[in-house]
Amino acid sequence: MKRLQSSRGVSLVELVVAMTIMTVIAIAGMSSFSYITKAIHTSRTRTLANNLIQEKMEVMKNYSYFQMLVTTHTAVNSTHGVEYDDVTYVPETVSMWGYPVFTRATHVAYAEMAGTQITTVSYASVDTGLKQITVYLMWEDGHNNKMLTIKNLLANPAATGMDSGIRGTVNKAVGGALTGAVVEVVGNPNWTAVSDSAGAYTFTVSRGTYSVIASSTGYYQQIRTNISAPRGGFGTADFTAGNAMVAIATGAFKTSVWMSTSIVISQVVAGTGAYIDDPGSDDAGYRTLHDVATLAAPLPLNERDVEYVELYNPTTFTWTLDSTNFQILYGNQDWSVPKTIPLAFTNNTLRPNHYFLIASTTPISIHGSTRTADAVYGTNAQFIANGFDNWTYDYRNVIKEYVDIPPAQCAWCQTAQPGGIGIKYNGVYVDRVAWRTGGLTAPEALTERTVGCQPTYADGLKDGDAIVRMTEPNDYKAAYGPAYDTDNNASNFRYMVAMLDDYSLPVYANASDGTTVYPNAYDWKRPVAGKPAHGAIAAAPDGYSLASQAYPVSPDTGNERADIFIEGVTTGTWTITVSSGAYMLQIGTVAITQGATYYIPDASTVSSWTASGYYNTRLTSASTGGFVQGYVYGADTAYWTPLNDLLVWASGVTGRTNSNGFYLLNTTSGTVTVTANYSTDNASYSPDSQSTTLSIGEVQTIPAFHLAQSGVIMGYVTTGTGALPNVVAKAVRTGAAYESYSDPSGYFYIRASTSAFTYTVTPVLASGQAYTSSPSPMTASLASTGSNVFVGTVTVSGGMGRITGSVKSDALCSTNANCVITTGVLLLASKGTISDPPPAISGVTAPGLADPIFSVSSQSDGTYNLEVTAGSYYMAAYYPLADPYSGSLSFQRKDKTPAQVSVTAGATTANIDFSGTWP
Repeated sequence: MKRLQSSRGVSLVELVVAMTIMTVIAIAGMSSFSYITKAIHTSRTRTLANNLIQEKMEVMKNYSYFQMLVTTHTAVNSTHGVEYDDVTYVPETVSMWGYPVFTRATHVAYAEMAGTQITTVSYASVDTGLKQITVYLMWEDGHNNKMLTIKNLLANPAATGMDSGIRGTVNKAVGGALTGAVVEVVGNPNWTAVSDSAGAYTFTVSRGTYSVIASSTGYYQQIRTNISAPRGGFGTADFTAGNAMVAIATGAFKTSVWMSTSIVISQVVAGTGAYIDDPGSDDAGYRTLHDVATLAAPLPLNERDVEYVELYNPTTFTWTLDSTNFQILYGNQDWSVPKTIPLAFTNNTLRPNHYFLIASTTPISIHGSTRTADAVYGTNAQFIANGFDNWTYDYRNVIKEYVDIPPAQCAWCQTAQPGGIGIKYNGVYVDRVAWRTGGLTAPEALTERTVGCQPTYADGLKDGDAIVRMTEPNDYKAAYGPAYDTDNNASNFRYMVAMLDDYSLPVYANASDGTTVYPNAYDWKRPVAGKPAHGAIAAAPDGYSLASQAYPVSPDTGNERADIFIEGVTTGTWTITVSSGAYMLQIGTVAITQGATYYIPDASTVSSWTASGYYNTRLTSASTGGFVQGYVYGADTAYWTPLNDLLVWASGVTGRTNSNGFYLLNTTSGTVTVTANYSTDNASYSPDSQSTTLSIGEVQTIPAFHLAQSGVIMGYVTTGTGALPNVVAKAVRTGAAYESYSDPSGYFYIRASTSAFTYTVTPVLASGQAYTSSPSPMTASLASTGSNVFVGTVTVSGGMGRITGSVKSDALCSTNANCVITTGVLLLASKGTISDPPPAISGVTAPGLADPIFSVSSQSDGTYNLEVTAGSYYMAAYYPLADPYSGSLSFQRKDKTPAQVSVTAGATTANIDFSGTWP
C-alpha cells in the first residue's frame, strides 16, 4: 500500500528557533556594517588630516628664508604636549561638516646639523642659515586625541660653503711651540682645531672675516681679530711674538672652615665648694670638702655648695629660652630615660656670643664674684613630679649627689656617680655631654657619638671640679668663646680637677654693652671655632682655578677640623666665596701672589680674622639658595675686555660686576635665569641671558657673557600708501650682520654693535617683491654707544596681502539656507594662468616656478583666507565630490570671473566669492 505524504506543518518551537537564528545573523550583519562605516569615516578623516597638514607646510614653504620668521613666543597644548607659535603664526581652526574640528599650529626655529643629527637652538642665537618648520594638526576622534606632525627644513640660499680655511702657529711666550692649544672662531666653536707638536693648526671655514681665540690650561687666552679667510685660500692667525701664550702666574689659599647652628653646653660644675652667707666658713667664704663631711646635719639651703650648667651661643641669632621651648635633662646609669630638671626663668634671652647661667640657687658667689642665674632649679615638688625620687633632702646637688638609693650615712655627701646633661630646644636635643666613673657608663641618650666617647672621671664630679668645652681643637683659651663642637664628648670637653677661676664661674669683664640687669647673660666672648664644615665649598673668581671642597683633618680626634685648599689661583686680588648648605661667607681683598699660599682670613681681608693668628673661616651669613658667579666681557675686538659696574639679574636678585667684570649673586635654588645688562641698564651694550639649575649651597660658574656695544638703527617700511609689517630689514658691515622686522606700525628697530665701519641697510624680500628706498642706499653709522639713528624709508612693491571670500553652490540651497560648501574647497591663486589640472608643486620645485601658485582650503563655514604677494591674480577653485556608494572622489573646477583679482601689499581684498552652479 502506498505511504501517504506527510502534510505536517512547522511547529511553533521550530519557528522561534529559525527566527532567532535569522535575528542573530541580521544583528551580526548590522554590527559589521557599523564597523565598516566607522572604518571608512576614520580613513576619510585621516586622509583629510594629511591633506590639511601638507597644505599648511606648502604654504609655509612659499615664504622666502628671511620672511620665514622664527618663533619668539610660544604656547603649550597640554593635551598633546606640544609647543607652538601663538603670535607670528596664530593657530587655525579648520571645521568641515561631518568631520572633527582640526587645529593647525606651527613652530619655526633655527636649526643646526651635526652629521645626520638635526637640533634646534634658541631664537636669540645667531642665524644658523637653516630653519626647521614644524606643523601640528590636532583633533579629537570620539574620545581619542589624535595628532599629526610634519617637519621640514628651509636653508638660506645666500649661505656660503666651507670654501676657505684658517691656519697658524701657537707658541709660548717663553719656551717655543705650545702643543694641545685649542683654537676656534669666536661665535662658532664648531670651527676649531688643536695645535700639534710644532704648535701648528689648520681648519676649514666659510669665506669671511673672523676673530680667532687660542686657549690652553695654565695660559691666558689670546685673541686675533680681523682674520680674513679668502675663497679657496687660508687666512693666517699666528699666536707668536706679541700674541704668544703667556703662562698664568698662580698661588694658593687655605683656610679652616667652621659653622655654628645651635647653642652649646659650655660648662658643667657639680659643686663649687662655696657657701652663701656663712660667717663661720674659713677663707672668706670657702668651705672645704672635709668641713662638709664632718657636719652632724645638712647645712641650710643657702649654705650648701651649689652646682650649675652654663650655656654659650656661638650663632649669629638670638635664642629665646623659656619653659615652652627649652629643657635641661639629667641622667645616670640607672635610668633608661633622662629626666627633666624643673626651672624657673629670670631671663629668657640668649644673644649671639653671650652666656646663659642655669644654677641650683641664685645668686651664687665664687672667688669673690657674684652672679644672678638666668634660670634656677624648681621646687622639690616639681622634681618629684618630673620623676625624681622623693628624698628627705632637697635637690640642690642633683648632678653630684643624686642616686636612686641614697647611701646609709651622710646622705648629703657626694658619691662617685656617672651622669650626663642634655639640652633640648622645641623637643630636639641641640647638645649633650656625658661622663662615666670607672666601670660605670653614663646614659647613652646623653652621649654624643658613642659611649666610648664619654670621658672617664674616676671619682665623678667633686667639689671644685668642672667639665669645660674647648674653644678650639685640643685647647681652651679663656679669651674666646667655647664653641668647638665635633659631636664627640671626649674631644670637645676638658675635665678641670683644679677648677681655676676661669673655669668655675663666668667672670668676664668685657661685657658687650655694660648692662648689668642679668650680669651673666651679658658676658660676651667671640668664638674662633665651631663645628667643622665638612663638605663646604670654596671658589675664587679668577676664572682659572676650580672650586674646592673641604676635607677632614684628624677625624675623631681632639684636633678634628675641616680645611679647604685651592691651588692654581691666578695672581691678583679676589673675593673668595665659601659656602655650606644654607650658610656662606665672602672674604674680600684676598691678595694671591705667585708661588705662595695665602691663609685666610687675616688682618688685611674683609672680613678680617677673629683673632690674630687664627686662619679660621666661620660661615655666618644665612642663605636659602645657591650662588651664581661669572664674568661679563665685551664682544668683537673687546672680546676679553671686562665690563665694570654692569647690572646682572638672577631670578629676582641683582648685583653689579666689579672691575674684573666678575659678579657673584646669592639667589634662589632651582631653575635660575641670569641676565647680564638687565633691562638694558647700560644703553651702550646689548643684554644677554643664560639659564641653569642650582642646588642649595651650590656655587655655580656661568659661562662668560660677551656683550656687544650697541645702538639702534631704525627705519620705516611702507607700500607707498600705508605701513607694511613683517618685512625683514638687515644691517650689514664687515664681519657682522644684524636684523629685525617691521612692527605693525611699519617701523623696524635693529640693535647693532657700535663700530667704526658704516652699516648698509636693506630689506630682505620674497621672490617677486621689489623695493625703493629714500635715501638710496640707506647707510647708518653707530660710532658711539647708545646711538639711535633713523636710516630711511623703504617702499615695497609686491608685498604680502590677503584674498578672502566664500564658496557656495546653488545645488546646496535646498539643504542649507546660505548654500555654503562645507566639505572644503581647494582655492588656487597665481599671477599666471592656472592649468587644469594644476601643476604638481613640491618644496623643491616651488621656488623655481615663474609664477608661484598660492593655495588654501575653505573651512566648514564656507569661508577662506589666502595670503599672497601684491599683484593681479588668476584664481581657480576645486570642489571635491565623493561618491557615497563607491567612495571615489571627483573634482569640479570653477574659475573666478572677472579674470584677475588685484591685491595690494598690507591690505585685504575681500568678498572674492565662488558661487552659483559648478560645472
